[in-house]
Amino acid sequence: MSEKLWYPAFGLKSDPFQYNDFCYERPLVYEGLPRIKTEQIKRIEALTGACFIVGAAGVGKSTALYEGSQELKKVYKNIISVVSPPSLTSFYDNLFEEANMFYRKNRGKEVFDREILGRAEEDWIEVKPTRRRDQVLVVCDYPRCSMRKRCSKASKEFDQITFSRFLRSVDQYCPLKVEVVNLMVTNLEDATGDTAFRFLIDVPDDLGSKEVTDFKSTVRLMQSRGNTVIIMVTHEQHRLLEKSDYFRRIKPFDFIQMTNEELGMLFLKRVEWQRAEGNFKSLLTDDALELVVKKSIRNPRFMIGICREILLNMKVADRVEPADKGFVEEASKSMKLFTLGDYIRMLVKRYKGQGKQWVTVQQSVKDLKEWYNVDITDKKLGWRLKALYKEKLIYDCKGGPARCLYSLQKGEED
Repeated sequence: MSEKLWYPAFGLKSDPFQYNDFCYERPLVYEGLPRIKTEQIKRIEALTGACFIVGAAGVGKSTALYEGSQELKKVYKNIISVVSPPSLTSFYDNLFEEANMFYRKNRGKEVFDREILGRAEEDWIEVKPTRRRDQVLVVCDYPRCSMRKRCSKASKEFDQITFSRFLRSVDQYCPLKVEVVNLMVTNLEDATGDTAFRFLIDVPDDLGSKEVTDFKSTVRLMQSRGNTVIIMVTHEQHRLLEKSDYFRRIKPFDFIQMTNEELGMLFLKRVEWQRAEGNFKSLLTDDALELVVKKSIRNPRFMIGICREILLNMKVADRVEPADKGFVEEASKSMKLFTLGDYIRMLVKRYKGQGKQWVTVQQSVKDLKEWYNVDITDKKLGWRLKALYKEKLIYDCKGGPARCLYSLQKGEED
């Protein structure tokens, strides 16, 4: 059966699960892509000061950050957010655009011309004449840039708009752009007459140890005037940033994952988003949906990926009846979903990423349920951990299986 016939059989216009990453979902935000409001969004609205919110990839950090910023903008005017930047270059591009909105009014324009444009023209930019009388050539002369004097742009005159366009035209990682953004953050108070700004930022996906220094200088300036700075990070990114004494002093919070009920609602809202009016068959039976939610280990990206795989298998099999539990089990095999042993290894690696050394079985049972939706007894987990000890994934177990303490080997990467 062709897709044109299969989708109408369930009343669908298209695949509700074709997007599972906020980077790709962003253009659809204003087209009605459904989202779920979680406790995490409420926390973002309530937090003050500087803090990290740490969570695994795909748990919904960027979505929560976006939704939190939209809620805050209803109450506060001084919100600056950078959500899901794929690179450090795009992080500074987006931060420049967000901050520049506060420099477009009269007072802000004066501050920009004096503190940023004036500094650039004096120290970092050469403005050269061209053969055309109505144009000048703007050339970068920033001393810290390895591409010095290579970036240039022809413009009618050197002004704020020209300088902004010049910065936007630089695609590679640009130290001058970092300097300008830092100056804009520093002068926000003078540009607006306000002090209470809230910065909500995702750490760039490609942040490496070489770029941490620039990123740290920007975050430090955000925080310096008593502003609120909320930073979304994965466990791996947090571990990298914590090598700096400055970032080690910023309080981390665990991301509040979606509940099973919220994941079930997300499934239903996704289907509703692509469904035509009328009464149609469900895509999944109730017990099949319950199994999908459980297999997703409270990670919406995993759940969406599982659902997409199920729909693909339904189309290939020309199935026009709701997928039952058995069909979900069979369709899930191609995704190589996790076994109990995989969950326990993920738990141990997550503990290592958090820098834990000694952990009790009772705490591990609780965390397996909270983080991965896995039910297991103390005794069974204790025996499993003894096996990991033999594999040298953990070391130095103490006590019996049901009440043992185990120590985590340091230095192993996730």
